[in-house]
Amino acid sequence: MIIGGNLLLTRLDTPEVWLFDTTTGNATLAYSFPNVTSCFGISEIDDDVFAVVVGNFSAKTFQPGPASFSVHKLDFTKSDAEENARALESPTASEIVAMPDAEAFDGMATLSRESNLVLIADSPKGVIWKVDTKTGNYSVALNDTTMAPAQGQGLPLDVNALTVLGDYVYYTGTTQMVYCRVKVDKEANPVGDFEVIASGFLSDNVEMTEEGVAYIPTAPQNSVVRLTPSGQISLVTGGQVSTQLAGPSSVRLSKDRQILYVGTNGGQIAPVLGSFIEPAKILKVSFE
Repeated sequence: MIIGGNLLLTRLDTPEVWLFDTTTGNATLAYSFPNVTSCFGISEIDDDVFAVVVGNFSAKTFQPGPASFSVHKLDFTKSDAEENARALESPTASEIVAMPDAEAFDGMATLSRESNLVLIADSPKGVIWKVDTKTGNYSVALNDTTMAPAQGQGLPLDVNALTVLGDYVYYTGTTQMVYCRVKVDKEANPVGDFEVIASGFLSDNVEMTEEGVAYIPTAPQNSVVRLTPSGQISLVTGGQVSTQLAGPSSVRLSKDRQILYVGTNGGQIAPVLGSFIEPAKILKVSFE
C-alpha cells in the first residue's frame, strides 16, 4: 500500500506494520499488534484507513495457530489538521472482527468502498472470504479448485494474493502455479467462470494497472514477471539464480507507474542456490 508517498508494509515474522519512505529509504514502525505473531494482507478501505489481517503463523513450519486470525482497522487520519502530519506515526487501531473459522489468511483486496467489503485469501482452506468492514459480518465468497493446495506439495497452501479490477477478482495460486480471475457481482458472488489466465510459475503477490497488466513476484524463483490481460508473460527483473532479488514476495507501483517497488524475504524461505540468504529488503525497478 502507498500512503502519503510512503510504502505501508506488513511483516510475517513479527506482528508489525511499517512505513517506508521511498525518498530517504528510512523505515518507521507504524503499529505493533498485541497477542499475535504475524501480519498479512493490508488494503485501503477509505482515505488513509486500512484493513489489516493478523494472526499466529510460523514462518519456519508454515503452520497457523488455530482460530487465531482476525481483521483490524488502522486509521491514519486525524480530525485536527495540525495533528495530521503526525498521524502516520500514531494510527488508531481497532478490531473489525475475529474469524476463528479461517485457517490461515494471506492477501487481501477491497472489493469497493461503496460495498464496505474486503476479500481475503485463505491459503490452506483454498477459499476467498468476504468481510463487511462496517458490520463485521463475513462468509466464504469464492471457492474453486484453482484455489486449493496442489496435491503432493510440501506446503499445504495455494490461493495467495488477490486484486480487483472492474467486475473481476484476480488471484494467484502458489502451489498450483496459476494466475486466475472470476467475474463477480456487487456482493462478491461469482457470476462467471473461474478462468486460468496463465500458469507455470510460482506466483505470490500481484499488482495491476488500470489496463489489466499484472506484475507478479515469483518468490522462490527470484524474479518478477509481467503479464498482459491475455496471459502473455515476460521477465521484468531477476532470475532463478539471482542473488539481487532473493525471494521477492510483494510488489507495488508508484502513483506515476514509473517505478515498481519490490519487497523480498531475502531467500529466508527458499535460499538462492540452496545457500544464499540475506535480510529482507525493498528494491525499486525504474521503467523510465
